[in-house]
Amino acid sequence: MYRYVFIADIAKMYWQILIDSQDTERMWQSISDEPITDCRLLTVTYGTVAAPYLVFRILKQLVYR
Repeated sequence: MYRYVFIADIAKMYWQILIDSQDTERMWQSISDEPITDCRLLTVTYGTVAAPYLVFRILKQLVYR
C-alpha cells in the first residue's frame, strides 16, 4: 500500500496553463463564405502536438523552483 495517492484530470490540467497573449493568435473560418475571424486560445489546447511538452516543461519548472 502506498502512503499517498495522486489523482488528477489530465484534460483539465491543460486548461490551467495560460499562454502569453503574443502567442495566442489563430485564424478561424467556420464556413467558407464567412470572413476569417481572429480567435485567441488562452490555454494549452489538449491534443495538439506541443501540448505534452508544454505541460511537462511547466510541471518540471514548478517542481524545481
